[in-house]
Amino acid sequence: METTETVFIGLGSNLGDSVILLQEGWKSIGSHQGVTLDTISLPYLSSPVGMASHFWFTNAVGMLTTSLTAGEILELLLDTEKRLGRARDESRRGYQDREIDLDLLYFGAQIMDSPRLTVPHPHRNDRLFVLEPMAAIAP
Repeated sequence: METTETVFIGLGSNLGDSVILLQEGWKSIGSHQGVTLDTISLPYLSSPVGMASHFWFTNAVGMLTTSLTAGEILELLLDTEKRLGRARDESRRGYQDREIDLDLLYFGAQIMDSPRLTVPHPHRNDRLFVLEPMAAIAP
């Protein structure tokens, strides 16, 4: 029998049609073999945190079930971001405006801390744009 994990993903966007981009990102994640989408919160509007921008963010939190590893989910999220137009500029420091941002918030009850991936997400409890949508789908 295949082992599965319940996973929470943070979705955010402050460029373009953010609601559509979040929907497309969520559908794209769900089209991957080994991923079953369970639910996603309603959109949550928030001012930029940790960056200077004139553009507010639209955020959501989604819950899914997967047989993939945390590393495979991370790669899926990064690939989805790239396909939907996110260009990471490693030469710039700090947060930047973005078409789409997908964060792995929780991967079951697993705890991981590596240079590439930290789970649970280290800033999840500091951000209302994560806490409020998550409370709506997983009280």
